[in-house]
Amino acid sequence: MGNLSERDKTLLVIVAAVAMVFLFYRFVWAARWPAYQEARQELAELENQLEQARGKVSRLPAVEKRWEAAKRELAQTRQQFRLNLLAGDPYLELAREAEARAEITSLQPGEVKDNGSYLELPLVLKARGPYLSLVNFIERVEKLPNLPRISVLHLVAKPDIASPGQVKVDAELDMSLYGSKTPLGGGAAWAVLLPGRLDAFEPAIGALAAGGENRGATGAPAGGPGAASPGPEGTGQETAATGAGGAGPGTGSGSPGDAGPPEGAPGSGTGRESEPGALAGAGGGAKVSPKDIAGWYRFPAGR
Repeated sequence: MGNLSERDKTLLVIVAAVAMVFLFYRFVWAARWPAYQEARQELAELENQLEQARGKVSRLPAVEKRWEAAKRELAQTRQQFRLNLLAGDPYLELAREAEARAEITSLQPGEVKDNGSYLELPLVLKARGPYLSLVNFIERVEKLPNLPRISVLHLVAKPDIASPGQVKVDAELDMSLYGSKTPLGGGAAWAVLLPGRLDAFEPAIGALAAGGENRGATGAPAGGPGAASPGPEGTGQETAATGAGGAGPGTGSGSPGDAGPPEGAPGSGTGRESEPGALAGAGGGAKVSPKDIAGWYRFPAGR
C-alpha cells in the first residue's frame, strides 16, 4: 500500500465508495423501497378517509335535523294509509262524500293488490247527478285523506227521465285507493252486525256480486223465509227472520243492552234492498248512503 501513488489511492477510495453504494442499494434500499411506497399510499388513503370523516362530523347536526323532519313526514304519510281495505273503510268514505252530492249507481271493487309495504284497491265507481254536484263530488274524492288516484274518468250527459227538460251526468271513475298492511284504526275496529249477511268487503268480489243478486231477488237472507239465524255474538240468543215483504224487523231476545238488528238487516222482512251486493251494481241503481253501510256494519263498544 505504501508503494501506491496518490493517484492510485484516490482511485481505490472511489472504487470502495462505489462498491459500498452499490451494496447499500442492492441489499437495503431495493428491498425497502416497495414497502416504503406502499406505506406512503396507505398514508394518503388514511388522510383522505380522515378528511371525509371530518366532513361527515361537521354535517351531522344538519343530517339529524333532516332525519327528524323525515320521521315527521313519514308519520304524516302513514296517516294517509290508515284505511283498512279489507274491512270496508274506502266504501264508507265514498258514501260520505256522495251524501247530498251525487248518486252512486255502481261500485265494483277489484282484487286487493299487495305492493310490498302497502295495499292497493282498484275499483270502478259509477255515479250520477247534476254536473256541478258531480264535479264537486269528484273533487272531494280526489282530496280524500287516503291517497286516491283516478286513472280514467268518463262523463256522459243524459236526459233526466224523472225531470223532463233536465240533464244529469253519468260519471265512471277507474280509480285506486291505498291502505297499510297494518291499519292504524278504522276498519280494524269494525265488526259484522249479524251472521248470515254477506261481507261486501271480502276479496272474493265475484262471489259477492252473485250473492247480492240472489239475495236482492228474494229480499231475505240465505236460508229462506222463516229461517232462524243466531243473534249477535255473545248474546247466546237467536234472532227470528220473517218472510220476504214482512211487516216488521226481526227481534233480539238477548240480555239488556244487546241491540236488535236495524231495519233491512238479516232477520227483518222489510224487503228493503240494503244488501252489500248493491255496491257491486246489484242494487238496481239504488243510492248508497252512510246509513246503508251503517246498517250492514256497526262499531264495537267504545268507538
